[in-house]
Amino acid sequence: MSDPVDPAILRRIGDLHAVYRMFDRGGHLLYVGMTGRATNRFSTHSDRSWFPQVEMITLEWHATFAEAKLAEARAIGSEDPRYNIKGTSGRPPRVRGPQAAEPSKVSAADLLNDALMVLDGAPGIHWQTLADQLAERFPERWSAATKESVRGTFLGLGIPSTCTRSRIGGGNKPLAGCRRSHLEEALTAARLNGGDIP
Repeated sequence: MSDPVDPAILRRIGDLHAVYRMFDRGGHLLYVGMTGRATNRFSTHSDRSWFPQVEMITLEWHATFAEAKLAEARAIGSEDPRYNIKGTSGRPPRVRGPQAAEPSKVSAADLLNDALMVLDGAPGIHWQTLADQLAERFPERWSAATKESVRGTFLGLGIPSTCTRSRIGGGNKPLAGCRRSHLEEALTAARLNGGDIP
């Protein structure tokens, strides 16, 4: 019988966040993602058309959400996974083939500007409403947007999740979302840095 696992170690593992990479049989990188609950996250991918190609998954552990989100964004940007669009984790798979156009890199400034266009002067917006509006207005970039993917994308860009009331979507109930002032500050910083967050 093995020794019991120290509860402190279990708590520490529970606090870690993983950047995961999914590979096919030939070792080609299919997808990069980030999660604090790897088992649950992998099960959400199982309905994707490309998931049966996955033969191997690697995990890279990080101590904080912010560190993992940054590592994920860098991996997507530099490692060219087949089913991610650079700069936008969780987006629909791009089509590859002799006639498929390679998508251009989406900058942080582009993503922030999309959100500001959706807000259209409103002081803030809930994550779910933002996801719905982005998917409707910018389907080429946000067609698979969910509350979680949009929240994660903007947290990765340094936008805090705050309690906000949104006039968009007809709601006045305080829910987690983002504020226009934070988006504007991040957009200014991104423009000064050539389109990306410094």
